[in-house]
Amino acid sequence: MLRRIRVYKALYKKYHDPNSVFIYQMGKVGSTALEQSIDNAIHIHNFYSRTHPCSLRLKGLAGFGWRYYCKRLEQELELLIKRLAFRARAHTKIITLVRPAQERNVSMFFHDLDCYLYALYSNCDRTSTPPLATRTQDPAVLIKAFETHYDHSYPLTWFDYEFKKMTGIDIYAENFDKERGVMYRKNNKYDVMCIDIKQLRDCEKPLSTFLNQTVVLDGANQADHKWYGVLYRQFKKEYVPATQLVKLLSNSKYTAHFFK
Repeated sequence: MLRRIRVYKALYKKYHDPNSVFIYQMGKVGSTALEQSIDNAIHIHNFYSRTHPCSLRLKGLAGFGWRYYCKRLEQELELLIKRLAFRARAHTKIITLVRPAQERNVSMFFHDLDCYLYALYSNCDRTSTPPLATRTQDPAVLIKAFETHYDHSYPLTWFDYEFKKMTGIDIYAENFDKERGVMYRKNNKYDVMCIDIKQLRDCEKPLSTFLNQTVVLDGANQADHKWYGVLYRQFKKEYVPATQLVKLLSNSKYTAHFFK
């Protein structure tokens, strides 16, 4: 118990540290390279379990039986501590990034590929799709897992369900400069810089000015260099999304605000 209390105190201190800079975004939008280039950076995707980038992994990490409920309580407590520390800060600088929804979804899917394949064969997330027989191992299972078990609307709602809820800032309230790929928003407690990942390399100087420190970006976290790199490249080349999915993403306010 004492060890756990020390862990929670350290977690609160980390998130309350006035020197911390928050890279607060939805995941798979180039944030790892940015984190490694910024002093005192904290990289976070969610302060609420509802907006965890992979709910299957969150629940899977909790284990089984009575341990599941204990671990889930612990996970929620950690999120609560992060929220309390974050909100207790006098002033916070935040960098958030955006990426076209379909690109981001494919990248996130492969990042958590093990979870979605397990869901495909077990239907552990209780979708309307029955579990696939384990003898079915043809390459099309990747497409089936992506289409039936992945939450494609996640990037479309993240700024409303997560970012606005936590900071009070409506990222859609002002126009995004699509040519420069950057916008700034602020309120009494938070200064926000929002960047299009495709123009991140051109933002080293604006980032340095915003943070009052020199920022030099590297090329970390490229999916092509990961174990699933070959599959990832093949999937991006061959996958053709259904018309309904294309409409969902292209007609969203997220896509219209940042990319159209």
